[in-house]
Amino acid sequence: MSSYHRRNRCCSHCCSDPCCCHLRGPRGFRGPAGVTGPTGGVGPAGATGPTGATGATGDIGPTGPTGTTGTTGALAFGSLYGDFIFIPVTSGGNVDFTIAGPSFNTLPDPITNTITVINAGIYTITADVVVFGGGLSFNISRNGIPIDPESRFLSNTAAGQIVTIGKTIQVVLNAGDIISLVIDGFSGPPLAQYLSPALTVTRIQ
Repeated sequence: MSSYHRRNRCCSHCCSDPCCCHLRGPRGFRGPAGVTGPTGGVGPAGATGPTGATGATGDIGPTGPTGTTGTTGALAFGSLYGDFIFIPVTSGGNVDFTIAGPSFNTLPDPITNTITVINAGIYTITADVVVFGGGLSFNISRNGIPIDPESRFLSNTAAGQIVTIGKTIQVVLNAGDIISLVIDGFSGPPLAQYLSPALTVTRIQ
């Protein structure tokens, strides 16, 4: 081999040995894609995106069950009141009233000093009166007769003293019963008097 061949390591123009040629030929065509590899592991969750717009209002749901019935108000009531002036005592007579208060299903009458109930039921009756001097006894009456021993109340004051006394009872009344407050006795100075009486009837059942 000549010195030219040793310097240039097999030129394609002059080398007679084909195994000695190292020149790169043109690029070949791309081969087919290989088989897809296995799926990789799940990556970390991304940041939460912004809240979306509010959706449309849904349909109205069905009506809920009916609640329990509330407490019923008074079925009947009525009242009588007297003036704030001293009234002389008359034993055996009704306490004198001058004003009829609000009423419902009762008939308060300041002329007869009575309250008439229209319907039968259980009633609360309250009576009170201001007493001046001496001992006075009062009774809540039905149709002119004391309702029972518990319907009686009294005062026992010295001359010149003023006290307020009263009573509250519950009783079964019939339709048409007439309620009054009766003075059934007094003792002490002859000038015993009362003022500002009140009588209230309320049906509770």
